[in-house]
Amino acid sequence: MRFLALAASLGIQFAPALAGPDASASYLTNTPVSMMDLGVLRLDLALQNDPGGYAEYDWDSNRIDISAPLGIVLKIFPTKDEAETECATWITNVKRLFGLNLETGEPLFAEISRAARLFKHEGYYNKNEPETLFKDLDRMFLLTCSTATADWKVTVSSPLLGKGYSVAKD
Repeated sequence: MRFLALAASLGIQFAPALAGPDASASYLTNTPVSMMDLGVLRLDLALQNDPGGYAEYDWDSNRIDISAPLGIVLKIFPTKDEAETECATWITNVKRLFGLNLETGEPLFAEISRAARLFKHEGYYNKNEPETLFKDLDRMFLLTCSTATADWKVTVSSPLLGKGYSVAKD
């Protein structure tokens, strides 16, 4: 009986392992990261500290949404006007972070914003890159700040380029 137990344990130790990634892990390890994925990640990292917020690509509307941080979204404002002011300040700070002239709403130092530059390849130029790629990207960014109480909701939004913002108060 001891012999069988010893033989069984040795057989298990030297048997080939059949473990490996499941279908989900295999899919993820075989799917390359796109420049859209990388650019949105870089946007998220740029927004982390000040002014805060997060970014995501909306496939259906072909838009890159940059949203206010939870510190603003969850804050309880006494009035709609104070909520609007806080959101407008956040939008101004995002535009400043990404190198926009606040007077004109256009990029300060080049033809494209710092936000669009986050979607560029580093260290080389891709000859297949569309000529208007980064200007097109600049038109895709939408900044949004929403906050609410039990009685009302305020949403302030603005494209990255351009002056001003729109306000919806419910």
